[in-house]
Amino acid sequence: MKKRKYLVFSSILISLVICFCGDEGDKDGDKKEEPPVIDKIIPDEGFAGDTIAFSIIGNNFKQGDKVFIGTASSNDLIKIENVLKDTISGKLYPGLQAGTYDVKVERDSVNYDVLESAFTLKVKDTLKTICDKYIRGELKESGRLVKVCSPYFVSGDLKIPSGKLLVIEKGVELSILHSDSENIGASGFKVELIVEGRLIINGEENEKVKITPYLEEPYEGAWGGINVSGELDFNWVEISYPNNGLFLSDFANVRLNNVIIDKAAFVGLSCYGGSKIIAKNSKFGSLEGALVLRDSAYVEMDTVEISTISNDAIYIQGIAELHIRNSTVSGGRNGINIVGGNKVEIKSSEIKKYQNYGIIIVRDNDLELEDLNIKGGSVGMYFYRLSGSIGGLYKKLRVQGCSNTGISIEFADTNKHPVFENIVIKDCGTGILVLNFSKVIVRNSFILNSYDTSEGEGYGAYVLGISRPIFDRVYFEDNYTGAVLMGYSRAEFKHCWFVNNQTYYILAFEQTQTTIDSCLFSGGAGGKQRGIGGNGDLILMVMNSTIKNLFSGVELYNNSKVLNFEKNNIYGNSDANFWNKTNFVQTAINNWWGTTDEELIERGFKFHGSSLPDNETIYKPYATSPFPEIALPEEIPE
Repeated sequence: MKKRKYLVFSSILISLVICFCGDEGDKDGDKKEEPPVIDKIIPDEGFAGDTIAFSIIGNNFKQGDKVFIGTASSNDLIKIENVLKDTISGKLYPGLQAGTYDVKVERDSVNYDVLESAFTLKVKDTLKTICDKYIRGELKESGRLVKVCSPYFVSGDLKIPSGKLLVIEKGVELSILHSDSENIGASGFKVELIVEGRLIINGEENEKVKITPYLEEPYEGAWGGINVSGELDFNWVEISYPNNGLFLSDFANVRLNNVIIDKAAFVGLSCYGGSKIIAKNSKFGSLEGALVLRDSAYVEMDTVEISTISNDAIYIQGIAELHIRNSTVSGGRNGINIVGGNKVEIKSSEIKKYQNYGIIIVRDNDLELEDLNIKGGSVGMYFYRLSGSIGGLYKKLRVQGCSNTGISIEFADTNKHPVFENIVIKDCGTGILVLNFSKVIVRNSFILNSYDTSEGEGYGAYVLGISRPIFDRVYFEDNYTGAVLMGYSRAEFKHCWFVNNQTYYILAFEQTQTTIDSCLFSGGAGGKQRGIGGNGDLILMVMNSTIKNLFSGVELYNNSKVLNFEKNNIYGNSDANFWNKTNFVQTAINNWWGTTDEELIERGFKFHGSSLPDNETIYKPYATSPFPEIALPEEIPE
């Protein structure tokens, strides 16, 4: 037994106390008091409601020592019969509820000992054993199904009414017959288990309880499933080929541990009407959706595998609450579909093998997404019509292998920007798509290898439709185009890296406004890579950045307006450092062009004509030494 010394004992911890005042204890005042020491209590368990004789074995016990067992509040539940130096004997009388309790021997606030979780009271088994081979209809009294009488054949709807308990012991097999002779459930002619009371299944790892149809060639939907408005407690259970696995309503309460629901025709778990599921170490699979939550349902899952063939693997709507940790969601049309007004926490989990969207978030939800691995499909994450004051922080996401887009954000016109932090988007057609009035912050992240093989192009970031993204410390590498900005959008890039993208690193169009501060644009000289391109009535501001070793550093066309281009390093670009085909450069002074030789500097300029225009003062003075460059990240994800 584990011991723990307590200096303060909560008044909530109940004492079962008998105080003896016979002896005055050790009369040698000069001798140091030895506190009581508990080694064990014999027996260490019993049944609630019985009178239990016990002995506490240890050392240094004295008359007058108090005995505490658990949480009872009366002082007459323990009677001490004998006290020796190494043994306290007595009786515990009925009054404590079933449970596991600490045992304490106390002399005073300094001299005491506690043995944690040392004594267990169990519920006395008064259930009737049911040995009928064929069972059906309404359970008339509480009972249990046992292995020695297994298998049981369920020949019609089996109902556990309110106030009744059915316990199924380890190793039992329930064989569900094909036709329903009772027809009292919701599935018509298909046999169902209907739980309005309480159903407990106590399987073990090597002796699971199995519920399966009685067919040589079973098929999905061969029996109705389990409808619950009462309480379930399942351990080591396998349920196969139901129409719906578990259907919960009317505040049902369900605990699942090491449970498998396999080959459900429709939904593996349906949770409605304020019902609650807590599931651990389990697997749920179906054809039409593994988990549905609606109408204030609550679901908590840890170390669970969820899979489906079609529809959404998880669908949640209607002020429901979902918590998923350390789990896998796979298959289906979409992985997780979250529609309006829910509270959702998903952490340390994987979403994969879906067809369209890994996660869909529609309208305002209270979301906490962290440490997720989202693989494949068309779109990794899709945020649609977010509004109000809800933003959200999404951390440690890895989105990979999406044929269309890694993360798509549409109509996210929130008062508070959604924030993506420490994310990796890799091998997607477009890394992140921000459109239609959306606001978003992406920081401390990586967008890598965005390329749509079907289109022959791809974008690390694609921004359009009056959107306002902020990219802060984002690393763009090996994308076909680093970032494209269109349609009256306003974008900020701060402390970002653009490395070895294939065409333009940033390309802005159509009335956009782009601010670039303290960024690095770098590639291999001699290619066709371009640092910053502007085309069409736009506004551009670039400060404190480095643009080097590309085909061209900056290219401006068709009424592009440069309000500020200052304190930048721009050099080593093979065709031109600054290619100006617009007359709207307001100022581009105090930049380092890789040399102090003005003739060499001006060879790096290209204009409408072949020489520096009359308004050359907008480029001068040239900087005489380079400005600090931001260092590359210490580690780049593979």
